[in-house]
Amino acid sequence: MKTNYFLGISYDYLMGRVSLEKMYENIYEANPNEPYVGVYNVLEPVLFLRDPELFHQITVRDFSHFRARQHTSDISSILMKNLAFLEGKDWKTMRQKLLPTFTNNKLKRMCVLVEECADLLIQHRFK
Repeated sequence: MKTNYFLGISYDYLMGRVSLEKMYENIYEANPNEPYVGVYNVLEPVLFLRDPELFHQITVRDFSHFRARQHTSDISSILMKNLAFLEGKDWKTMRQKLLPTFTNNKLKRMCVLVEECADLLIQHRFK
């Protein structure tokens, strides 16, 4: 993957040659056999996780060590007020509010409903 000393992986994105999504896709797909990939986005380190078990360990077991998320320019947007973008105290408060919703028992009971909704979506989409 082509990088720039000062801009890291962001050179083509900042020059308008690729979209942000395509840049991330290229990084993810450039190393298919690695459990994770680390790169620099300008001067900020970025970690891409490919291994589901490693993802689970970081987001569930070791969440207190990995609370910093990717920054966005418009955090005031209602769509950005979710666990993927919040940081610090806001992230902790939102996580505490959501945690009781996602217990093992509740997720098992929701599974049937999700399957039913998915089946309806597939039937509707492919009619």
